[in-house]
Amino acid sequence: MNGVNLLSYLMPVLTVLISVGVGAFISGKSWNRQRQWEMRRDAVLEAVCAMKELELEVLSLRSVHLTIQHFASPGAMGQRKNSMSGFLASSVKFYRSIFVSELSVGVDFGNTLLAYFHAVGSIAQEFEKGNPEFCTSEKFREILDLSEEVLKVARKKLNIKSTD
Repeated sequence: MNGVNLLSYLMPVLTVLISVGVGAFISGKSWNRQRQWEMRRDAVLEAVCAMKELELEVLSLRSVHLTIQHFASPGAMGQRKNSMSGFLASSVKFYRSIFVSELSVGVDFGNTLLAYFHAVGSIAQEFEKGNPEFCTSEKFREILDLSEEVLKVARKKLNIKSTD
């Protein structure tokens, strides 16, 4: 077999091998991109779920405080302690989700979550101190605004178009 015949024989085989290799390489990159997006999605979902759980715990704190304020009962302090324990457990879960989010989504998303966490924490601290005057509707509006900001940044990070 001379060089030209050998080349004409090997050319289709090499073409197939190269195209399969390039296809596998591109497929691998696509898979990696998809996997990274899924990791970001999971971190965002975990953070948003923890954030909403924290909101419910703050509302529970408020409810217990209002109950204590208006109806002094023997079990009121136990309710307050249970409510604060629920808040602290949710805080730990949310704080952990901030770190996971910073790793997989980005520091700016983590900073948005942290701003929310500080706002919620300041309200909870005032409830624990027995200082309900601090916990105004404006403070709760601030929490809702920060919650909306978290969702906005999350949509941006996941390239999800807003439904607004």
